Amino acid sequence: MNSDEADLKSFFDHSLDLMCIAGFDGYFKRLNPAWERTLGYTTEELMAQPYRAFVHPDDFARTEVEASRINTGSNTIAFENRYRCKDGTYRWLEWRAQPDMERQIIFAAARDTTRFKQLEDELRAKSALQRAMLDGANLAIISCRTDGIIQGFNVGAEQLLGYKAAEVIGKTSPSIFHDPQEIARRAAALTQELGFPVEVGFHTFVAKALLGPPDENEWTYLRKDGSRLPVMLTVTIMRDDAGQPTGFLGIASDLTAKRKADRTQHELEARLQAILDNTTAVVFLKDRDGVYQMVNRRFEELFHLTKEQMAGKNDYDIFPPEFARAFRDNDAKVLATGQAMVLEEIAPHASVAHTYVSVKFPVLDSDGQVIALGGIATDITDRKQAEMELRDREARLSSILETAVEAIVTMDDKGLIQSINPAAAQIFGYQRGADHRPQHQRHRPCSQPALSRPHRPGCLQCDGCRSPRPEPGAPRSPQGRQHCPPHHVGKRDPHRKPGHLHRHHARHHEAQAVRGRSAALESGAGAVRLHRLPRSSGAPPHDHQLPAASGTQVQERSQ
Repeated sequence: MNSDEADLKSFFDHSLDLMCIAGFDGYFKRLNPAWERTLGYTTEELMAQPYRAFVHPDDFARTEVEASRINTGSNTIAFENRYRCKDGTYRWLEWRAQPDMERQIIFAAARDTTRFKQLEDELRAKSALQRAMLDGANLAIISCRTDGIIQGFNVGAEQLLGYKAAEVIGKTSPSIFHDPQEIARRAAALTQELGFPVEVGFHTFVAKALLGPPDENEWTYLRKDGSRLPVMLTVTIMRDDAGQPTGFLGIASDLTAKRKADRTQHELEARLQAILDNTTAVVFLKDRDGVYQMVNRRFEELFHLTKEQMAGKNDYDIFPPEFARAFRDNDAKVLATGQAMVLEEIAPHASVAHTYVSVKFPVLDSDGQVIALGGIATDITDRKQAEMELRDREARLSSILETAVEAIVTMDDKGLIQSINPAAAQIFGYQRGADHRPQHQRHRPCSQPALSRPHRPGCLQCDGCRSPRPEPGAPRSPQGRQHCPPHHVGKRDPHRKPGHLHRHHARHHEAQAVRGRSAALESGAGAVRLHRLPRSSGAPPHDHQLPAASGTQVQERSQ
């Protein structure tokens, strides 16, 4: 073997490509070691079968056609098919072949392109996914070259702007979608912000993106039909592996629905704030850390702080420590239990303590978690003072009644006794709170109002029964008062004319009153004061003086 043949053999054996010599009969004649390394078969196993036996079934027909071409003297360049490995997998091979028609053999070399094929498949899948995402997103996505010419226009952009991709790609810049006056205003604002002149045009959109992070701003898009719509446009610079700009990507989202929702939200908030600001109660909202998030006008007026001044403040920043500590303790109870609570709290107004009834409640998010605490507090200081004054007056009145030497009796609007003081109980000989009337007379008020019928002095138990005049010698009470007889109570004599019983009843009480007054004049005792309770209709109370059994004078007075 001469040196040339040795060099050729060395090149053949050490080549990374799969090199071979095959015959027109379809069998390998010679193979280099790369075949064994790539497919896992020995040289003998590969040469024992026709090379078509290793071809993937899906590539067999194409391989036969290509082999026929080679056998007719044609060269092969970049033909691809798959060969089976010994482990059952397949490898992609890219062929270059040239026939020797005289010797009926083929000189061929194949390169393993499996990895590149896999990368292509992955890239193709990613590209398909990206395209699906771009077209399926409810966004207008537009890519441009560095000179501003559009090179990408997704389905979302077509739907949003009304243009077809073919109308704009490679033909124009995104400036046609914008209001020229808005571009000019934006360029002026950027010139002032960045400190260098910003050209009006495409450069206006990308000036900030060229400096670093994506630039996001609200713009007004002009659609093909001339209509306008607000969008949020984000512009990002695209770079190659070396970091050099290759273009720009703009992603726009329609703000129409958002702005409508914002207006609705603002209207609702304004209505709620109007309600809160016009209530006399103190309304507030705190986060879980006790920092005020919202207060109403009443809060501002009482504690002389505006909403702006309240920002970031908690109870300790507003109230003295002892009050703030009490508020936070109550807040902690509500947050811990997750339940609304009604609490009585004290808050200072210009160094004067006021009492509040506070309803504190947890505010929940959509997942049911407590995120804040709300409160509605009503000032009850005046009510508290009124209650204290009423208790004081009642105590003083009770003391006067208990120690008075006069007999004091209170009656309701039906003439029924409600209470008597100790002096009255001693004078009349009754126990306080006891009902000494006969059973048939209890809880049977007279059909006449108490003040319109004659009173029977000395008979405090009479409830206005409609009985006939008591018979002479009828039993008397220990104090000398004659009881109305128990018979015929409430009954009507069928032989009497209508109204007879009522007239007889009035005459009966009138006679009793005359006899009582006479007895009082003869006895010379002091007067008994009867207090009538006010009627439910609001009529003014009456104050009558009726003579006691031992009275010396008779006085009657209305106030």
